[in-house]
Amino acid sequence: VRASRIGEYSFMIVRCTTVHECDLRFVSDKHRQATAALVATSLKRKLKDCRTIYTPSDIMRDVKHNFGCTIHYSKAWKARELALLSIRGSTEEAYYILPAYCYELERMNPGTKTDIRTDENNHFVYLFMAVGACIRGFRSSMRPDIAVDATHLKSKYKGVMFVANAFDGNRNIYPLAFGIGDLETDASWHWFFTKLHEAIGECPNLVIISDRNAGLHKWSRAHMDGRRYNVMTKNFAESINSVLRFARMLPVVHLIGEIVNLLVKWFTERRELAFNCTTTLCPNFGEKKLRNRLEDAARMNVVKVNNAQYNVLDGNMDGLVDLTNNSCSCRKFQLEQLPCKHVVAVCRFLKVSVYAKASR
Repeated sequence: VRASRIGEYSFMIVRCTTVHECDLRFVSDKHRQATAALVATSLKRKLKDCRTIYTPSDIMRDVKHNFGCTIHYSKAWKARELALLSIRGSTEEAYYILPAYCYELERMNPGTKTDIRTDENNHFVYLFMAVGACIRGFRSSMRPDIAVDATHLKSKYKGVMFVANAFDGNRNIYPLAFGIGDLETDASWHWFFTKLHEAIGECPNLVIISDRNAGLHKWSRAHMDGRRYNVMTKNFAESINSVLRFARMLPVVHLIGEIVNLLVKWFTERRELAFNCTTTLCPNFGEKKLRNRLEDAARMNVVKVNNAQYNVLDGNMDGLVDLTNNSCSCRKFQLEQLPCKHVVAVCRFLKVSVYAKASR
């Protein structure tokens, strides 16, 4: 076969001998021109999405099916690495352009906080990132509970990713800040918390939830002096680690890009839900709980003790409600910052809005 080039990417066949004279005794399904670089060009479309699981064995199968030739596992592996390098660049390049990426992230997203720490040899040590919209939303609308966790990265140089999440009114994950470091140590956690404090500022009644393996009595909400809003575990932080399980294999700049894309997606979806919301409280949690408690409260008897205190008889566990101190003897009101069934019964008795007793 002879061909001539037309333009940059096209060729025209000028001569083709259709009769093959190869000795059939030496026919092979291998092809010397099926190089790793050539195979890599056919893989880019499948590997663009980091969630795609495309192993060297899959590549060997597809090359055999599509091109009729056999390649070794090592060549399939190399082709995959070349394709990923072409799509994402090298891990080293990602760290090199990280400062410029953070600069643009701050410039395009007002209020965003990023910080990069390097050692005396200018080698990467830590990264902190909190998007401005996340900070403003937490300061203005979120409950002061933050769950923190760390998870391993799976790119070339490994490391760990630190995550700080809050929770919105529907009990959805609200990503607040992210960090990247070499190891999960006291020093790295101290640096992350220092930067988190600088980003969100002073936050009264703030509660941090982590996995420091305290005794069982520490996990009981009845022993918690502060307001946990019934948040008892850090599973929310672990959930976002699961969402980013494929992104954690990417070079650092692409990992940050995936995080930002996830934030944009979630914030857009939740903004549209908020625009269409017709309830006073968030429908999937606060409103739903209050309506269920309203049904229970309808069957309770309320006895006035004085102008501030009321005894509620529910046939199971009675409650003494103190409206002045916003408390109930069942403790649910204080712990959830949402009216318990006893408080709802008192509101019905007094003909006042139950929403007024929900925490802002």
